[in-house]
Amino acid sequence: MLEEILQPLGIDDVWIGVPPSEHPRVARLIDAPPRQLPPDAPPFRAIPPQVGTREEIFGRKDVRESCIPGAGGFATARALARFFAMLANGGALNGVRLLPEERVKTFSVPRPDSDKPDDVQGIPLRIGAGFWLGGNTQPENLGRQIGNNPRAIGHPGAGGSIAWADPDRRLAVAITHNRMFLPPNTAQDSIRQAIAAAFGAD
Repeated sequence: MLEEILQPLGIDDVWIGVPPSEHPRVARLIDAPPRQLPPDAPPFRAIPPQVGTREEIFGRKDVRESCIPGAGGFATARALARFFAMLANGGALNGVRLLPEERVKTFSVPRPDSDKPDDVQGIPLRIGAGFWLGGNTQPENLGRQIGNNPRAIGHPGAGGSIAWADPDRRLAVAITHNRMFLPPNTAQDSIRQAIAAAFGAD
């Protein structure tokens, strides 16, 4: 990942396994307020409630330094935005091409099981090749943050962080924060609305 993706794009603030030198730069998590959920709630199929995205867990040195691909990513918004800018520009950024444009277009093709309740999230998701897709505006759907363009691709993170690319507008957005929100995230809605007003991205 470092040599094939990050370094060519000039990205130096994405970590899966944070080195000790970077610990002082990692923001302390502000835990989401507690909520009562049944023990068979869909999110618990991926991560048990005793672990969760909490400072008690992810503030630990050994957890930060571990390689946990599904939940151990640490990044700045600027770094994520550069990656998604490459996707928004059809696989190239600042003269560096990482992917053929035709391959990037396939990322927006919905999977056959899209718009059905997801096994982990428990809500309908519109998903392509590794990314959530825009165009799913159901109120409970986290993917609505990506917007109404069905060709937009992105992915949410824990607590309301999110990044996406709109290839029709050559627009990339990344929002990261340390406060763990519970859905629905009205603050995130307000940010998307401001972006839509500024760039004409619905």
